[in-house]
Amino acid sequence: MNELPEFVCWLDPGLHTGWATLFHGEAFDCGEGILPEIGELLEDYAGVYQGNMALGWEQYIVTSTGSRTGSAGPPIEVIGMARWLGYKYQCQMLKPVPSAMRTVVTTRHMRKLGWYAPGMDHAQQATRHLAAWMLRENLFTPQQKTIVFGEEECQTLAIE
Repeated sequence: MNELPEFVCWLDPGLHTGWATLFHGEAFDCGEGILPEIGELLEDYAGVYQGNMALGWEQYIVTSTGSRTGSAGPPIEVIGMARWLGYKYQCQMLKPVPSAMRTVVTTRHMRKLGWYAPGMDHAQQATRHLAAWMLRENLFTPQQKTIVFGEEECQTLAIE
């Protein structure tokens, strides 16, 4: 198992940005907000956990024909703001990942973790990214992996 940063925040950027945080691998929180709220939230967290915070977000792709869906403005603005705050407060910048990376984590998994947030779709997407990152980086404890994913699913997903 790798070492989990003291504080982790994952974003699902958009007009309504979802966020999911984890403190010391135990205290989970999530929510949604618009750009000014997300900026204030991130700056508050980054100021407290300066140098001990990891920050990640869903990759947003803008093609020659426009964005994937809707206006590219809000997601790009959120990502730019997050990057700037991450640099300002010496956050560990996590590699942006495509939206498909979160699909390995289902609602059932989030419920077992106690991380399910009904009615907050964007927060749930950020939560899926947080949990999928923890899987990729081998940051769940063996007990968490077994409880959440079960022995058989751990083998199917090639989780150690």
